[in-house]
Parts: sequence; structure tokens; C-alpha cells
Amino acid sequence: MFMKITLESQDSERVQGADRLAAQVEAPSFRHSTDKQAVEKEGVMTGPYDRTEALARPERGVVDGAKALMLRVRTWRLSGSFNPLCIETQYRDFFTSTFFHNLDWLRGISILLVLFHHVPSLDGSILRTLQMNGRYGVALFFSISGFLICSLLLREEEKNGRINLIHFYIRRSLRLFPLYYTVLFLYVILVFVFDQFSPENQMLFKRRLISHLFYFSNLTTVLATGPFFFSWSLAVEEQFYLGFSQLMRWFNRRHLILLLAGALFSKILVFNVGWISEDDPDLVWKMVFSYREPILMGVLLAFALHTRQGFWVFKSFLSRPFILGLIGLTTVIMLLTMQFCHETALTSQALYLLMTAFIGGCAIRPNIPALGNRLLNHIGKMSYGIYLLHVLVIVAVKTLISVDPWVVFCLSAAGVVILESLVYRYFEYPILKYKSKFSKT
Repeated sequence: MFMKITLESQDSERVQGADRLAAQVEAPSFRHSTDKQAVEKEGVMTGPYDRTEALARPERGVVDGAKALMLRVRTWRLSGSFNPLCIETQYRDFFTSTFFHNLDWLRGISILLVLFHHVPSLDGSILRTLQMNGRYGVALFFSISGFLICSLLLREEEKNGRINLIHFYIRRSLRLFPLYYTVLFLYVILVFVFDQFSPENQMLFKRRLISHLFYFSNLTTVLATGPFFFSWSLAVEEQFYLGFSQLMRWFNRRHLILLLAGALFSKILVFNVGWISEDDPDLVWKMVFSYREPILMGVLLAFALHTRQGFWVFKSFLSRPFILGLIGLTTVIMLLTMQFCHETALTSQALYLLMTAFIGGCAIRPNIPALGNRLLNHIGKMSYGIYLLHVLVIVAVKTLISVDPWVVFCLSAAGVVILESLVYRYFEYPILKYKSKFSKT
């Protein structure tokens, strides 16, 4: 009896809190004010809705939808996992955070998939299929990068009123350039001084050295060939950093979202109706469609979660562990069983969409203890250096120890994690400390 009274009391308090929340959504000052300080003074909850205003005026449909939502909340008695008051608190925490620790283990998964893809071929249908699909670890990393970069830029703009592009480029340069050019220089020494790799690979490396130096190796005819072949994905990332940050400055949010969505759907359409092949050697088409769909999906996810309405929609859908688990399980099953035609196929797009949804679910949940662990989190934090160094470690293991796929994978994974941990501590981290001088978020 006492428990029943207590629960009813708590339930009543929640309903009253929901009523207060509905009153805030309906408040005239929220609909008509464009002065952020005035709105905050009146006690109305604030949040980003439009690029040109600290608070936007939600249209009548949004307000009506909020009323309907509150009526449903009353009906549900706030007894389930969907609690608007909790979601509001989580939105505030999400909006003010500049680190997404829940994504570290996902980056760890992505780099392990790539490493698994690059070891000698395995026997067995399922494992072989997973190994072939290990290249989609790069797609997972693309989606994470698009989400993270867009989210951080949106937060900087919301906090400071503008994006300092010079500081943004300096921060990215301090993170990427030192290790990238150090590893590239090591490859130059191996090819030009020690005469390593086959004559064909040496010729490919010399021919593409300029593209490696200036981050346009993704525009070459064949990507996954020759020493330092993996730089194509880093070129895609660098072009994204340069281009997207400029677009953030030129366009308001609504127009930019429409532009990115149009670019995404146009590439899917063009490549799937057969107008252009993924292997088309025409440089013009390679330049026009050099962007990657997972990056755009990650960016659009960041835009959606940046608004209170979008966060509520995703949170109400992905707050249930069953839904998030189902998305993750479907992604794993696709990687284990499906042989994708090419990276722009509709099946590939479905995989990217599932990956992006899972990233969103991980980003908005406070913690997922069943999934993350210290080792995967550490690998995720070291993923950039692991990506640059893993091919050299694989070659060393194959040359000096064994060519057995499992031996190569296990020793290479352990070796490159240890190597990158040392490199990060004694080479990267001292440089990264200077990033704080160019960060206001």
C-alpha cells in the first residue's frame, strides 16, 4: 500500500512537470521572441532552431504537435522509458557536450574491420564475407566523422555567433598533418632509399606521390593499389573538412540541409540507374562525386540532433535498448552474409543508413555499458594512428613471422595498438596540447 501511494505521488509530480513543460512550449514569448536573453529571463527553455536566430519561432504545426505529445504523455502517465523531462535534461547535456565518449568504441570497431580486411584471405564463407566487407569500416568512420565535425561546428557557431575557420583549420592540421606526413616520409625512405616493395608498387608510389602530398589521391584511377594506398580515405576526409566548413559559412542551415540532401540523393540516383559507373575513369565525374554518402548522412544526423525537436524524435525512438540492439544486429548480419556489388549500391546505402542510425543512438544515450569497454575505447582513440601504421605492421608480420591469416591479424592488431600508443604518447600528444589555444568550445 505504501509503495502504491509513493508511486502515485511520483507519477503525479511527473505529470505536473509535463504540464509545466507543455506550458513552456506554448508560451507566447517562445513563439514570438527573437531575443535570447529576454527569453531566458522569462524562464523559457532555450535551444537552437535556426541559424539566424538564437531561438526560432516554431510554426503552428510544431506547437500543435507538442500539445498532442503532452496529451499522450498524460495518457501514458510517464510510466515508460519515454519521459519528456528526462529527455529535456539529456538534450541540454547533449547540446553542451563537446566530447562523445560513446563513439570511441565504434571507432575501435571500424579500425579493426579495416585491419581484418587487409590481412591475407581467410577460408570459410561467413568469415570471408566479413573480411571482404571489412572495407565498410571506413564507411563507419566516415559517418562518425561527419557527425562529429558538424556537431562541433554547430556548437561553436551557437556559442560564439560564428565559426572561426582559421582556428578550425589549425586544430585539424595539428591533429592530422604531423603523423600523416611522418608516415608518408617513412614510405618515401622505404621506396627511394631502401628499395622496398615490388618494382610495380614502387612505380605506383612515385607516380602518386604528389597526390599523397596534397590530399587528392581519392581522384586517381584505382584506389586500393600501391604503397600508401589507404591515403584515399584521408583525402576524402580532408576535402570534407575544407569544403563543409566553407559551406557552413556561406549557407543558412535550411539551405545547407537541402543542398546536402540533394547531393546525397543525386549521387545515389546517378550511380544506381547506370548513368555513371563507380569505375568510371573520367576525372570530371570523380571530382563532382568525390564526396562520400556516409559522411553526408553523419552530417544530416548532426543537424537533426542539434534541434530540440529532432533530438526528441530520435530519443523517443532509440531510447529503447531493443530498437538500438535490433539496428546493430541487422548491421552485423548484413556484414556477415551480404556481398555488396559496389559502395554506391542501394544495399550499401541501406548499410550506411543503419550505421548512421546506430551512431545517433549511441550519441544520445548517456551510457551503454554492455557495449563499450576500455580496450575498444582505447583502440578507438588511437584509430587515426592505427590506420596510418597498420599496413606497415601487417607487412612486417607477414615477412618476419607468418602468413597465416589469424596469426597475422592477431599479431598485427596487438603490435599496431602498442606501437600507436607509444607514438601517441611521445609524438602526437605533445603536439595536440597546442589545440587548446585555438579552441573556444
